[in-house]
Amino acid sequence: MLSEVAIAGAGIALLLMSRGQPFPEISRGYGLTILLIGAVFLLSRGAGRPFNEGAGATMAIILGGIGVTVGIRHLARTRRDVLVAPIASILLASGTILLLATLWDRDAPLFDHLSGFVLAVFVSGLSLYLVFRGLLIGGLQRGWSQAGLRQLHRGLIDGPNGAVSCFERAWDPLDESLDAMSHAALVKIHRHMKREDKAEEHQHLLDSFGGWDAIDETWVEVIDEHLGRFSSP
Repeated sequence: MLSEVAIAGAGIALLLMSRGQPFPEISRGYGLTILLIGAVFLLSRGAGRPFNEGAGATMAIILGGIGVTVGIRHLARTRRDVLVAPIASILLASGTILLLATLWDRDAPLFDHLSGFVLAVFVSGLSLYLVFRGLLIGGLQRGWSQAGLRQLHRGLIDGPNGAVSCFERAWDPLDESLDAMSHAALVKIHRHMKREDKAEEHQHLLDSFGGWDAIDETWVEVIDEHLGRFSSP
């Protein structure tokens, strides 16, 4: 049952941790999918029919492989999610090791033992790298900026998932242009909401990055367009 427990555990972890993501639907959707599949496999064990011990491990490998492929794309390109890749890599490594353990034959040739060991080391190393890259280093600053635009388009300004909260998390010490864009968006939002003290605070921070001259006009136009869709208080 270890493989089924690993699948269900990965799904639960993704559902719980997705709340802190700028685009929670990515990890939540993947987590819900593998949780349901894990539950089906657990229920199938009590169906009274012979159960293939390698089926659960194989499914963990398939689900983990799909998750790693999709997760790396979000981790390296879209910068919208950092959970799917590391959690899926743990599932992939667990399924691989469990399947190798199920198929282990003491009398098999030495080459089979060595190839299985190398494969287990490889997937474990991949998992460690993605956990370090995704969960420890992260890199969601640009994703928070994108989420801020989406929430602004929806008219969600305040609250834990509002545009202000998203832009306030979009700070990147390695990319000053992203910081400037976030401060510019917050200046516009607070002025639209008649919060002059907050607007002046972010205007001062924006000036430290070069002021409005450092902001692309397209970014300002997009913010103004979204703010123009609803009236100020």
